[in-house]
Amino acid sequence: MIIAFSLTIFLTTLAAFLYVAAVKTAALIVRPPLATREFDLKKMKEAGFDPQAFLDSLPAPEKFECTSFDGTLLGGELYRTGEKGVCVFCHGWNGNSFEMLKYGPVYRNLGFSLVFYNHRYSGEHAGKGVLCTMGQNESLDLECVCRTVSSLFPPGTKLALHGESMGASCVLMAAPHIENLTFCVEDCGFSSMREEIIHLIRSRKAPASPIIDIISSILKKRYSVDMDGIQPVKDVESIECPVLFIHGTGDTFVPSWMSEKLFESKKKGVRELKLFENPYHAATVLRYPEEYSANIETFVRKNCLD
Repeated sequence: MIIAFSLTIFLTTLAAFLYVAAVKTAALIVRPPLATREFDLKKMKEAGFDPQAFLDSLPAPEKFECTSFDGTLLGGELYRTGEKGVCVFCHGWNGNSFEMLKYGPVYRNLGFSLVFYNHRYSGEHAGKGVLCTMGQNESLDLECVCRTVSSLFPPGTKLALHGESMGASCVLMAAPHIENLTFCVEDCGFSSMREEIIHLIRSRKAPASPIIDIISSILKKRYSVDMDGIQPVKDVESIECPVLFIHGTGDTFVPSWMSEKLFESKKKGVRELKLFENPYHAATVLRYPEEYSANIETFVRKNCLD
């Protein structure tokens, strides 16, 4: 009797602990702590790239806005730095458009104009009643941004996408639905949301089951986020334009095997995979700026420029 009672107490306590942990994890996913401009500036300058100096070298930006599928207002800045095409940059989970400036020089050197914008939960949109949905809604937002950007250029202008982390996954989810897409660069994106959350749980030496299913249920019921609907690894199967996959082999936040899995899943058209010996997440371009740029330039000139 005592043993049965003790076991009941233990299981009840465990269930309560798992539920509370799942609630907190789900809330963190949809409301991530956002990196500040000051933090990103310091990080990039310490790595040898001065984003403000790069900004100062660009022409005056053109502001644009678009209204996404659910009425969310998005906006960004367009820098007309070339006539070869235009590249739209997509930042990660708790990032912002400012941190994507580190990718700008390579595309400017290729003759592309540059577009930087914040996802619905980031930048000027933070705290305005919208949530981060790990690409579910952000990929639809990206389609809206691309339609708006394309309308600002002559018909047939080459359109490119470059995404980092969650932004890379957004690129792959949106790519099959974007017209006139010339190429994509996917840098350290996750293969599926479920696989990413499982990885993060296990990296903390905790078992993924059953908490992953509790998190999934809470995300769907409370926040309308369908974890199992966020699977870039399936979307990439429909992408026909060239895609360059990039990842650091020591990345512990999003492991490089996910980019390898994404690469293997792309069966249509050109695909290339480049792995760097980099232990940090979303920092390869800062650690290997010349080699990183050279890989993109070679890929684009070989597959995407006349």
